[in-house]
Amino acid sequence: MGQLDEAAASCRTPDDRRQLAVRILDTPLTKLLGELNVVLDESSITDAHFYGAVIKSRAGRVSLLMPPRRSEPERDTVARSLLSHFFDAGLDDLPAPFVTIKGGKGVARVQLTDVGLPEGRDADEQRTGGPDKEAPTERG
Repeated sequence: MGQLDEAAASCRTPDDRRQLAVRILDTPLTKLLGELNVVLDESSITDAHFYGAVIKSRAGRVSLLMPPRRSEPERDTVARSLLSHFFDAGLDDLPAPFVTIKGGKGVARVQLTDVGLPEGRDADEQRTGGPDKEAPTERG
């Protein structure tokens, strides 16, 4: 297990989360992915509104899926945001027009807010990350 992978697994106190957040923001991305045992994969998703996703396979492999057409600053920013969510480091979501959609079992993705979510009772929970969080409001 990598240093940050172990730290993330035991991220129990606010101080632990703060230290992990600082490392996610300050560590060069290639090094960070290695320390967290995260594999960077090119996504085949061609939707222009899709910016990236992080998933954990049944076998335990954590993959960061990024579309190839994004600039390096976009990829870096989205990757760090997704890793913060996945490892519960407590960093804020990206600002509008982006939305982070969290699913069950270790899945999160970032996309533009004008993309519709699947209909159903879980749509609000997916949009906000849980039943106790407030849904973002649309701007007029």
